[in-house]
Amino acid sequence: MSPTVSVLMNCYNGEKYLREAIDSVYAQSFTDWEIILWDDASKDGTESIARSYDEKLRYFKGSKAVSLGQARNWAIEKAKGEFIAFLDQDDIWLPQKLEQQITLFQTDPEIGIVISDGYSFNDNKAIVNQFHPKKKPPTGFVFSELIRRYFIPMPAAIIRRKAFDGLSYGFDERFTQLEETDLFDRIAYTWKLGYVDKCLVKWRMHKESWTFSQPSSYPQEMRLMLDNYAKIFDDFNSRYAKEVRYANAMIDVFLSMNDLNNGRNAEARKRLFPHFKHGYKFIFLYLLCFLPPRIYRLTQRLRGQSPP
Repeated sequence: MSPTVSVLMNCYNGEKYLREAIDSVYAQSFTDWEIILWDDASKDGTESIARSYDEKLRYFKGSKAVSLGQARNWAIEKAKGEFIAFLDQDDIWLPQKLEQQITLFQTDPEIGIVISDGYSFNDNKAIVNQFHPKKKPPTGFVFSELIRRYFIPMPAAIIRRKAFDGLSYGFDERFTQLEETDLFDRIAYTWKLGYVDKCLVKWRMHKESWTFSQPSSYPQEMRLMLDNYAKIFDDFNSRYAKEVRYANAMIDVFLSMNDLNNGRNAEARKRLFPHFKHGYKFIFLYLLCFLPPRIYRLTQRLRGQSPP
């Protein structure tokens, strides 16, 4: 019989944290699951760790390293569950995660994604921040909100397999950093999002993680994503004009922060000036452009914008 949940674990040279991540699945109160562990041609002890578990963990190894989007697509092809959950090699689930989120799916057949609250933490086990400490994320049909502000942490997400299968394609393999953002956005275009207001996951922040070890391609991929939506969704640019303008403003914010980090204050001011109407945060960043670069870098460290 097929399990209710397939837990996708994509791994590359992940032996340092892998066992802790796998054990957090085995500790779940909801037990009708399988793990699909896709090893992206690791050269460490990943395979040995994976094969030390029982038949509930199904291990696959690629012949060569590929993009994360492609590896996730291959892992989903092996999955048998009605729901697909995601847990990367260095993150941790709390014991009630699957039980709480699967229960919410069962309350509404229109729900295609369920997320939860959670924490990010560092190698010293210190809590860095909570995903949603004050303002809770919107629920229901949230496609427009996701265009403005992405709020789905990967380890907190579970999707209905039917919602994934209804897409014209899975993870977009052109992306290196926004492959999950794009996938969840496209599901949210036609399916509801549900939220469990409990901290059920821990997202590990460390300098070796993909998030912090790769040069950011956010501006290029965000523009590519918006251009693609204009092609696949009817009247996207007109129906979501405000959201698209805000998304483009956030691209300029990202580019201006890079300018400030490299001492190009005048270029940063030029990017930010047209976006004052979007709120005080844009004005505040614009004012930082008049300060020496070292002051800006100090404010970023104080806000925790660099990994611990």
